[in-house]
Amino acid sequence: MVTDPKDYRYCGYGEAVGGGKQAREGFRQLLYVTGEARGVSEEGRAIKRGFTAEAVDEVMKGKGRLPLNEVLRCRVRYFTDGAILGGRAFVDEAFSRHRHHFGEKRVDGARGMAGGEWGDLATARALRLSVIGQPAPA
Repeated sequence: MVTDPKDYRYCGYGEAVGGGKQAREGFRQLLYVTGEARGVSEEGRAIKRGFTAEAVDEVMKGKGRLPLNEVLRCRVRYFTDGAILGGRAFVDEAFSRHRHHFGEKRVDGARGMAGGEWGDLATARALRLSVIGQPAPA
């Protein structure tokens, strides 16, 4: 089917990628550990097909979080609903230029991004629900 369950939009893993609270608490790690290939037949075929030991190790080392290059392949609401997207300095500068579009009590523009390893990326809106989802059907 697929090599990474996040690429299969009809499974429960979509909930984890989409940010469901329970799913964020280790679902990706559990999925990889229980789905690891086990044993080899005399012909050299896997007795239980699944993820390679290397793939499982990589997910466990990353504590189940998707790396930036994988997150960017998913549908990311920050790109459409974040208002301003860029480094913290860029977002703060754009916020200053467009101050009149924001509430009076707001002090700065940059808001951290949940759901992935974003590095220095920030947005002008702090999204809380379904920040990352499955790709739209083709």
